[in-house]
Amino acid sequence: MNHTPSAPDRAQATLPFVSLASFRAAHNQLLTVHRQSGNTPPLMAASARFIEQGRTLGALLDNEEERTVAQSALDYWAAILYRSGTEPPESALAEFDWSLAPELADDLCPYVGLDAFAEQHQALFFGRERLIQEALRSLERSRLLAVVGPSGSGKSSLVLAGLLPALKGDAAPGSAHWCYAPRMVPGSEPLLNLARVLAALQVDPAIDTDRWSELCATRLAAEPQQILALIDQQDAPLLLMVDQFEELFTLCVDDAARRAFVACLMSLCQTPGRRHTVILTMRADFENLVSRLPDFQPIFERHLFRVTPLNAAELRASIEAPADLIGLKFEQGLVDALLNDILGEPAALPLLQFTLLKLWEHRQRNYITWDAFQRLGGGRLALANSADAFYQSLIPEEQLTARRILLRMVRASDGLEITSSRVRLDSLHSAGEAQDRVDRVLEKLILARLVRLTQGDVASDSQVEIAHEALVRNWPTLVAWLEEERDKIRQRQRLTDAAQHWTTLERSPGALLPATLLHEAARFVESAGMELSPLEAEFLQASQQALVAEQRRELARQAELQRAQMEAQQQAGKARRLRRLAQALSLLLTIPLLALVLSVQQRRSLWQPLQSFPRDMVPALAASWISAAGQPDGMMICAGTSNIGIGCTQEGRTWNIFQQDLPTGEPARPTGSEFSGAVRGVQAISIDATNRQRIMAFFWDGNAYLSEDGGVRWRLTSQGLPADPSRVSAVALHDHLALAIVDAQLYGSQDSGGHWSPVSQFSQPFWGAVHDVSIDASSGMAYVATDNGVYLAQRHLPWRWERIIDLPNVQRLVKRASGGEELLIVARGPSDQDILYRWRPDQPARPLAVFTDHVQTLAADPNRGSGVAAYVLLNSGEVVAISDQGVKHSLGRRPDWPWEQSLALLVVPSQTNTASTLLLGHTTGLLRFDGSLRLPAP
Repeated sequence: MNHTPSAPDRAQATLPFVSLASFRAAHNQLLTVHRQSGNTPPLMAASARFIEQGRTLGALLDNEEERTVAQSALDYWAAILYRSGTEPPESALAEFDWSLAPELADDLCPYVGLDAFAEQHQALFFGRERLIQEALRSLERSRLLAVVGPSGSGKSSLVLAGLLPALKGDAAPGSAHWCYAPRMVPGSEPLLNLARVLAALQVDPAIDTDRWSELCATRLAAEPQQILALIDQQDAPLLLMVDQFEELFTLCVDDAARRAFVACLMSLCQTPGRRHTVILTMRADFENLVSRLPDFQPIFERHLFRVTPLNAAELRASIEAPADLIGLKFEQGLVDALLNDILGEPAALPLLQFTLLKLWEHRQRNYITWDAFQRLGGGRLALANSADAFYQSLIPEEQLTARRILLRMVRASDGLEITSSRVRLDSLHSAGEAQDRVDRVLEKLILARLVRLTQGDVASDSQVEIAHEALVRNWPTLVAWLEEERDKIRQRQRLTDAAQHWTTLERSPGALLPATLLHEAARFVESAGMELSPLEAEFLQASQQALVAEQRRELARQAELQRAQMEAQQQAGKARRLRRLAQALSLLLTIPLLALVLSVQQRRSLWQPLQSFPRDMVPALAASWISAAGQPDGMMICAGTSNIGIGCTQEGRTWNIFQQDLPTGEPARPTGSEFSGAVRGVQAISIDATNRQRIMAFFWDGNAYLSEDGGVRWRLTSQGLPADPSRVSAVALHDHLALAIVDAQLYGSQDSGGHWSPVSQFSQPFWGAVHDVSIDASSGMAYVATDNGVYLAQRHLPWRWERIIDLPNVQRLVKRASGGEELLIVARGPSDQDILYRWRPDQPARPLAVFTDHVQTLAADPNRGSGVAAYVLLNSGEVVAISDQGVKHSLGRRPDWPWEQSLALLVVPSQTNTASTLLLGHTTGLLRFDGSLRLPAP
């Protein structure tokens, strides 16, 4: 949003009254003078000036109620003047003028989004006054307050931004002089975390807090009542707030530590003579876990304080009161619309705060507008739409990383509920993924406020979590992922919990997995293709070693038994049986279980890596094989990678990777490229069929670059393109014509990218979003797939388009090299199915095949003798060949899907006109299909 810094100054200089409050103050002052002195000439003059100045206030008032109040005051003084015989000036309020509304600085934001209100937000915390007073009355009768409510009900916010500031303001007798400990969460080591809080209260500045905390935790584990001795140095009563009390059961697996921690809390709030106070917050769906502590359960239940939902008036206050503090206004009726959208939602508070934060970011001067509200999708869809927009802005490899990160931050409960879970930051750096990419995506998730980072006392204790439970419930994309991964999440959580329990018990052999559970874990790791954390790998290895040791002991025992029997009976037959038994038992030691668990073995697939291509993600593929005048016969194939560069070959065997400006192996030399850094992070790539040395590529930065020497030197060709595009999905290059799809809109250039302009504005009728673009290598005709059908532009008329196929939601298209104009297209059907059509100019589009999964890439087979019309790459990673008669034949997929994914498909013809070669851009490199491409006859 563009700001005009001079707007407030202009308003002050132009308008005598800049608010209704200042207008009312002047009106009341005139009333006082009038009552005291009557209709004196000075009062009449002052009344006329008030009318002249006051009517200009209308330029700042758009609320009808406020305008009515102001107009009534002006009319009152106009009547006074008229009755005194003086002709009043014009008294009608001026029309509202947007240009005079003041700007509001970004740092004045009155809303917190998905974050909980903290103590520093107390001035912005409204709507909970009634509940705060009830909590204060409860604390007058008790020294324990268990604040319980559903996720998203605002438990932590109520305590941190409402109750604690009230107590510090002496809302309870003597509470202004209490000692307030820092907020704590139990975590996996509640006693140690409690000791760290107590260490912060120590008055000795020379204390080694880490060492003191460890000793204190050990002391409290043995004698919980010693907590009183540790805090008796304080002159005032202590208030301890334990947030997220459910972590005592969900993260802590040590029952003895759990009981000792609760005993410490009870010692605080039950000791006579000192008014120590404990406030807990806990999610209602974990309330039943308190039954694991039968001595504590009745006390907990007696001191329950339930957080009830806000009513409509309280929700309105939480919207309008913070806005009034800074002069933020809402267009008429917008607050009512927000309330209607939010009321009844399980996570109403965080959804409302998130929506308000997004509306603030899209404000116009000091106004929240209907236009911003509608663009967000309203209160119910604002979070989902914002999360979807963020996810779609990522490149494919980052989307895969974001999905993995978010799924690591949820845990499956015993029932159907899936909840958010904190994970250690370092656990996200798995061996199978580049750490810099994980850090990059995680930083984007945090900046988008979808993930929250909690810094630990040491770097290894830093944790990350989904910003709010509302995201788990209200983002359909994440919900769909969770449904797919529910069983895997639950099994993974069991493995993680078992490993953590093993460390809690100081790696006791009794906490290792027995044979049956170890085999089950091994099968799960293999089938899921998952990466293990260092702790999980160590735990499984220790379990395996313990199993092998047990097998050896059993072997020795059986051997000793047989030896004793042999010596007693001295029979040769028993000696032979002993040898057979020893051999059989020794086979137990050769089971490669550990290898199965710790490194999932490669299973045979028809898709195998090209050994001449490096292992790196390949999101874009392009090829040119049309012989052109003045060009040598041959074929150019290029693969755009995420990290290494662009790889090209003209022989089909040897690949040259162009890192920065130079092909691998050539000496450095000046090149004159117009950008610094490596040629990496490719989104889309195209090779000019008329000159195979000309390559155009779009990189992660959204810029277009052109090489005219096979990829050695590059120049920037982005003039006219959007400054910060989210996604470039396709590019096509033919001679001097370039077409690219940027954020679902078509852009074109007639000078090889020197100057771009939006093509969509020239299309008639309007075609909606553009999904695919292709330029025929031989004819130069351009085709685009749009929401409103397929459009064609002749070679020399690139801005004049005509619709040739009238089908809605066309997603993919490709022209068959059959000597005539034949197109294969994929359109999204009414049941969300993808339908493959064949089209010729002399007949309507005819369905050829239907797919329940969406088509990611469509490619035609250039070799007519194969019997294959097209190949499709589905979102599931499967490649399917479709015959001319519409028969589908699966070519399989890599067995490590969905952990590794296929991104692009390319069909390369044989120069001998035999079977084609299939290349697959994959997260692990470039794969080739090693099976037969000739379909059986129908």
